[in-house]
Amino acid sequence: MKTSLIIPTLNRRKDLGLCLDSIYKLTQGFDEIIIVEQGDIDSTKRLVSTFTTLNIRLYFHPIKSAAQARNKGIEHASGEVLFFIDDDTELSCDYVEVAQRYFTNNASVMGLTGQIIYPSAPNINNYLIRLLKKTYWWFHKIINILLLYDGINMRILRSGTNTHGVRVCKKPCDVEWIQGCHMAFRKVVFEHFSFNANFILWSCAEDAILSYQVYQYYGRGALRYLPDFKLIHHQGEEVSCNNTQLVKMQIIYQFICWHQCIYQHQFINVIAYLYGQLGYVKFLLSFYPWQWQTLKTIVKTYLFLFKHWRGVANNSVDYNDFILKDTKK
Repeated sequence: MKTSLIIPTLNRRKDLGLCLDSIYKLTQGFDEIIIVEQGDIDSTKRLVSTFTTLNIRLYFHPIKSAAQARNKGIEHASGEVLFFIDDDTELSCDYVEVAQRYFTNNASVMGLTGQIIYPSAPNINNYLIRLLKKTYWWFHKIINILLLYDGINMRILRSGTNTHGVRVCKKPCDVEWIQGCHMAFRKVVFEHFSFNANFILWSCAEDAILSYQVYQYYGRGALRYLPDFKLIHHQGEEVSCNNTQLVKMQIIYQFICWHQCIYQHQFINVIAYLYGQLGYVKFLLSFYPWQWQTLKTIVKTYLFLFKHWRGVANNSVDYNDFILKDTKK
């Protein structure tokens, strides 16, 4: 079973170097590695030239779009199984074997994801502090669930939110979507689907849209989570866009995700989306710094979306122009 790895990147030489170093140490390598650079191609060429034992093909894509870069990688891939990772990840040493074995033994499975390990915070030995932190975490988890923003496994809710909780699961399980930094699909999937090429920059939610469409097309059990299929995600500094652009992009692209995957002209889904945005606003205000500026951007974006939602949904309004203009570092 031939394997292809696709890595979109944008001016992240240090992160990409660590990623390629982990690939070099794999007990079983990929048959080909396709890197799609959207920025400084010369710098990436110099980095790639130091990994002479890896079968790397480097391509340049002039538009800053993770979704388009992934599609370009698919066009050039020859593997039966295509892997997609972010450039700021490190793979476990048996990464390829675990996925390849599972695909071989489970013909109905079309896509895989697995455990994403985030660099751990300092260990806290005090039992009371750990208990308080855990209680605080569960309190916010429950609030987010009540606001239709969060859940305990990887599902697409009526609100359009893609939940993440399954990463703590210790057993293989079915999921409804797959996270972009850690994906593997049979290539036949891309005879029917592709990443949304209208999404630019970080391309928030393009992974959820594509993988949920795969889930809907092939049915329950087509997408699986494997705890032994692991990587480390360092979450390097975002260089494709600033915080204002990120806030706009996340609100608008998540709406598109909801409209494509959930809406179906059902009023209950509209109510779920509107209610779920309360949880999403809560997340945005807690995640991004300079909350007053963030709040103004959130209000401005929802006003734009309220005015142009039909055009955004059918792609007749240039929502990317709105995302890119009038932004502050």
